Amino acid sequence: MHIFARRPGESFVLTDGETEITIRLVNIDGDQANIGIIAPDEVLILKEGELDGKAESPLLRQIPLK
Repeated sequence: MHIFARRPGESFVLTDGETEITIRLVNIDGDQANIGIIAPDEVLILKEGELDGKAESPLLRQIPLK
């Protein structure tokens, strides 16, 4: 696991050399952090636990995972 310290408005980028995903800390309100994710349309973004039970989804089978 990578842990990054960011202030609101700061971001970091994930890339595999072809696809680029930007994750930005938008706001901190008490114990809740709001993040924004900028990614190509073909990148499926799910919250933790949302993938459970969806492995047979036709949409997920079409997305190449690296």
